[in-house]
Amino acid sequence: MLLVLFVLLIITLIVYTSKIKIVIRKLEVEKKEKTKLLLNFDIKICLIFIEKICIFHLDLNNKTIQNKNITKILKKVMNTKLIRKAEELDYKFLKENMPKKKEVKEIITNLNPIFEKLKLEMKLDINNVIFLSFICPIISFAISTLYAAIVKNFNKDKHFFEVTPLYKNMNYIKLNLDCIITMKIVHIIHVMYNFLKKKGRRLENERTSNRRTYANCNG
Repeated sequence: MLLVLFVLLIITLIVYTSKIKIVIRKLEVEKKEKTKLLLNFDIKICLIFIEKICIFHLDLNNKTIQNKNITKILKKVMNTKLIRKAEELDYKFLKENMPKKKEVKEIITNLNPIFEKLKLEMKLDINNVIFLSFICPIISFAISTLYAAIVKNFNKDKHFFEVTPLYKNMNYIKLNLDCIITMKIVHIIHVMYNFLKKKGRRLENERTSNRRTYANCNG
């Protein structure tokens, strides 16, 4: 009994003092006119205990994705029953079961992600100068609104963005992202629990409604 309590205490301690840190050291997306999309990334995911101790980490970059062992693991994941079942789902089902805007906002609020660093650079060009001059301020305003919503402790050296119009009369976009996000494990578990609870309640309501409809038809 004491051993069980001790184990539960350790698990509780780990859950409440651990967090996930996602370090996007480089995420470059580039698309030129009549060329393939270029993607370069270097991402590190860490499970951190008591703010400093890294229990587990995973490095994702262009090289690791091309690694044969990683490829085998990804293939196995893609061949699981869950993924195959997800591929069979139709658009209507996905649309009906996707979280609503209010739910998404609630999930983000409950996750309480901390953006320790958020640097975004965008270079954009469109073969229509007037439209390019019109769209760039709109994009800048949208990004600034997003920054205001998600960045809590603003630091001009760590949180900034830049949208640069090129005016070279071609269709081109390039994005550079440098970002560090941390989330507490307890918040993630809480969000998952609430999400599954709501889904279960929704499914139960649907079953009850179907039973009533069936009873009325037979009555």
